[in-house]
Amino acid sequence: MEPKDCTISNCKQAILWSQTRAIREPACVQQGQQQGAFGVHRVSNHQVRFEREDGQKIDLKRLVKHQGYGTVTERTVWIWDSKHKERMKVRLVIEVLPRKLAAQARKRKREHIKRKHGPKHSMASAWWGGVLLLVSTLPQEQWSAPEIVRLYRARWQIELVFKRLKQGLLLHVLPMKLWERAKIYVHLCLIVWSLQEQEAQVLSEQLTGLLQEPVVGEALPETEEEESEPQWVISHWQLMRTQLDRLRMILHGTWSSSRWQDCLPLLLRYFASRRRTKRVSQETEVLAWLQKQASSLAKKEVAA
Repeated sequence: MEPKDCTISNCKQAILWSQTRAIREPACVQQGQQQGAFGVHRVSNHQVRFEREDGQKIDLKRLVKHQGYGTVTERTVWIWDSKHKERMKVRLVIEVLPRKLAAQARKRKREHIKRKHGPKHSMASAWWGGVLLLVSTLPQEQWSAPEIVRLYRARWQIELVFKRLKQGLLLHVLPMKLWERAKIYVHLCLIVWSLQEQEAQVLSEQLTGLLQEPVVGEALPETEEEESEPQWVISHWQLMRTQLDRLRMILHGTWSSSRWQDCLPLLLRYFASRRRTKRVSQETEVLAWLQKQASSLAKKEVAA
């Protein structure tokens, strides 16, 4: 699921977030420019042709090999649209991961290639696992190359929001099949999510204030030992679960045993599964057999 745009403060235009693994063609860059939007996209070395101003193709691998580990560089390049009619000027940001992280990324890439294509497949593409290639149309005077890399990595927070929605509200499992009912259900879930976000934000600010010790007298300079001590962090996942449980309790209310008994005929459709035409449920069959065996043993003990 890909969000179309998100608003950035002090920026009049939207920034299009591309969460695909690679641009299969520069059409998304062209579309963003036509809509007056900026873009930050991850690209692959073999799926986009990068050219110099004179039209010569850029050898990316040769370019990256001369770049040190843990560095970020930027070049101005040109790419063609999908129909090869328009040439667009973009910024190519290259980040080479630190040596240890690059080795880990390339190892994961090799394992992925082995699982997908087999151990005899070429591992040449695994070398690019330690390199991050980004194409951006953001203005250079406002966004530096390291800031673009950080902005791209911030997209993971969008994925975490979807993960929280699925875990907290079970949006990946809709209890109905009709589109109109499903749409209403999703809208109601989003309203509940908005309410819990507001409450969780207030509680997070209050809890963060409790973590900070009050300053008495003149503040002393921090030592290296104090700076290296681990800091407590508020768990937003636990806040989300707590607020959703609280809202569920408010909406559902409390049910006494007598109310459960009175409402059982109406609640039956929520607890009974579909009717089985071929055979009974295995759980029902096993429980009936165990009860029969237990009663048989009890009768034998009484007779003895």
